Amino acid sequence: MQVNYFGPFLLTNLLLDLLKKSGESRIVNVASVLSQVPFGFVLDNINDYKYDMLYETFVYANSKRYVYYATVEMANRLRDSGVTVNCLHPGAVNTIIFKISKINSVVFIANIIGPLYFKTPEEGAQTSIHLAVSDSLHGVTGKYFSDCEESNWWGPNDKKIRQKVWDQSVELVKLLPEEMHYD
Repeated sequence: MQVNYFGPFLLTNLLLDLLKKSGESRIVNVASVLSQVPFGFVLDNINDYKYDMLYETFVYANSKRYVYYATVEMANRLRDSGVTVNCLHPGAVNTIIFKISKINSVVFIANIIGPLYFKTPEEGAQTSIHLAVSDSLHGVTGKYFSDCEESNWWGPNDKKIRQKVWDQSVELVKLLPEEMHYD
């Protein structure tokens, strides 16, 4: 949770004043298709995880679900500010992250299937690059992308859930009111 969600959430908020002063700016968050799995979602205390190999995937999926919720919530808060916020699924990318998993089946899949079917790191970066620089996305905000195209996020998308995730995130990273630049 800390690396996949809380770190980027805090850093983005701390840089927000500068981004707003810079004119048109884009925030690009990396989510995952796993953010949409219909089970294992924790909302009451989003940082209360007991590490267990069986739940490694759930923790990852939840961290990426929070990335999506924060993206949409931040986009709504920054509407008409000149800063856009979008997130993406890069696809299954053949990187070392799969090969160092503590789940043997993931390592097996990465070693056998990864080289054949997963994207290269360069291919996996294309949607991030597209969101950062494409002229066609001027003013587009609060959206989810995959393979350089807007895609439907089919997980639960309720304003109350987004607000609760946002409020807990602000509290857990100890973001101060003077560090929040939403006008």
